[in-house]
Amino acid sequence: IKVPGFTGYNSDTYIFCLGKLLKRLKPTHILVAHSSQGRDFSPGLAIELEAAAISGVNGIRCDKEGLIYSRPAFSNHKNLLLRPAPDRPLVLSLIPGSFKADLFNKTEPGAIEICEIAFTPETYAKNRIRRIQTRKRSGANQTLKKAKIIVAAGRGLKKKENLVYIEKFARGFASAAVGASRPLVDMGWIGYEHQVGITGATVTPELYIACGISGSSQHLMGMRNSGFIVAINQNPEAPIFRHADICISADIIEFIECFLRMREQFPHPKQDFAARK
Repeated sequence: IKVPGFTGYNSDTYIFCLGKLLKRLKPTHILVAHSSQGRDFSPGLAIELEAAAISGVNGIRCDKEGLIYSRPAFSNHKNLLLRPAPDRPLVLSLIPGSFKADLFNKTEPGAIEICEIAFTPETYAKNRIRRIQTRKRSGANQTLKKAKIIVAAGRGLKKKENLVYIEKFARGFASAAVGASRPLVDMGWIGYEHQVGITGATVTPELYIACGISGSSQHLMGMRNSGFIVAINQNPEAPIFRHADICISADIIEFIECFLRMREQFPHPKQDFAARK
């Protein structure tokens, strides 16, 4: 869409412009990323189009009657299955990382049609929300996204002072970054640049070590494509154990203390093993 005079994101502007275009195209499905921006404008867009809406979709399946969509429910411990009415369009916000890209072998480029929508200052004046300024958050989790190893902390740490154990644990690996679940960021224990999950960073390290993280669906969506996942949690029923390659049921502080003592005793395990052999 080309919108002369458009200066930056505004939910009313998106709803107005997309509504005009989509009413003309009449699609059956409208897909939106379940990001902070997508969550902002997609409900209003569904109202504008008189469409059904399902937010936070993390799975799609099919049966004889058609498509069924799943989304997190009950504090993210369960998935709710939904089948929308077939007589109206559907606006879906999809959780990033929930769906893997399929191989696309077609080499011929598709046609692109640019639609220009008039958006006058008078139209802008009718907006209920006006954009004043856009500020970028400093240090936005680029370190996490590039890290090959991430040691992430959760509420299993029990208190902020125990974060020092996670930092020491991370130093035991080459170039490891420290991550965290959203509750720790919300409580002010650690900065947002460390947050892993839907509202933080989506990461794909070679090794992901979850320390005291129960495994909400939002967090899992942010790290489930990691190469190898180790989960350490005192609760043997923690949901993250169903997604981990190695599950360790132990108190996280006791485990890290034991790990650090072993590191001091055998700083170069391969060399020690070779010498003993």
